[in-house]
Amino acid sequence: MRSRFLVFFALLIALLAGCGSDDEGGGIKPPAPDVTSISEDYVYEIPVIFHVLYDNSSDPKQYINAAWLREALEHVNELYQGGIYAKSVNMKVRFVPAQTDEQGQVLPFPGVEYRKYHAAYPIDPYDFMNDKGGAQGNWQYLWEPNDYVNVMVYNFREDEMGEAVTLGISHMPYYAAAGQPDIEGLTKNNNAYLTKDNINFAYCVSINSLYADKHSDDRYSDAERQMYYTTDVVATLAHELGHFLGLHHVFSEVDGNEDACEDTDYCEDTPSYNQLRYNEWVAAYNEATPEDKRSLKELVRREPCDGEEYEATNIMDYAYCYSEDFTEDQAYRVRQVLYYSPLMPGPKKNKSRATRAADKPMGIVDLPIQLKK
Repeated sequence: MRSRFLVFFALLIALLAGCGSDDEGGGIKPPAPDVTSISEDYVYEIPVIFHVLYDNSSDPKQYINAAWLREALEHVNELYQGGIYAKSVNMKVRFVPAQTDEQGQVLPFPGVEYRKYHAAYPIDPYDFMNDKGGAQGNWQYLWEPNDYVNVMVYNFREDEMGEAVTLGISHMPYYAAAGQPDIEGLTKNNNAYLTKDNINFAYCVSINSLYADKHSDDRYSDAERQMYYTTDVVATLAHELGHFLGLHHVFSEVDGNEDACEDTDYCEDTPSYNQLRYNEWVAAYNEATPEDKRSLKELVRREPCDGEEYEATNIMDYAYCYSEDFTEDQAYRVRQVLYYSPLMPGPKKNKSRATRAADKPMGIVDLPIQLKK
């Protein structure tokens, strides 16, 4: 009897041990390291969850294929790694599809969940991102921001004014005032640690699912890897994640003065230009040039606020642009956000999660919302 019991016990232990692992990445993953000091070489692995919000599950423009979303995310990682499509700094950030939900349950589609939207559809992205309705509003789709980057994927309602299509939009991060470095261009917040329970809006990136299947086949398969569509969802996702990690547009943005030409992205190594004048030039060029005669080489030209003309290559630019690189200053800025910003996955500089949790406020904190598209 004793030997049979021991054999049974050994088998039970083996089975229990086997339940905690999954070589294919489908099992419960250990949390990110909770360290108090991080070297500059540390690579952040940030779990991403795509929340596909739909009204009609039979519509492929709403019920986006999970495998394609994961493939797009992998191409985003190539852009953030640098050196694949062009010479670019390594951002030391890798986005990984979430393997489990907030309760630790393995996701049937890694990195993706499907939810029927609770209100009118298609969705106005600005209303969605500004909604502070808490559990009755869009907050209900949010997973804990300290553990995931939330990417909402849904049909954007068309602009009634007939303006340019919005492909994506993102919340900008915050910086903690108390004892933390200031991060220029971000909204000040007095709390070093916040959780999902402290906010009443869906702190996230939003992607227009009407264009989620648009990608530049040539760019991601051909040896030259240069050409891409302006609606390429990979470039859009890389751009919006850049905003979520604290990056501004490289062109001039001055409130109340669209015709300004100033450096407003807080990165000295990204030349700035007057976007209003550029857009006027593009409109005139496209009107005067037959579509089959237009040159991307011409359209990517930029005249900076100061300095020599250059070709637009930065992922944080707009319109006609190669969208293939980041700079050293942009990498440094993202690093500061990951080190010090609340509501951001990954370990923080010189503070463990347990230490930060002691600073958590009670109840809802009324955070101002800053959006970038």
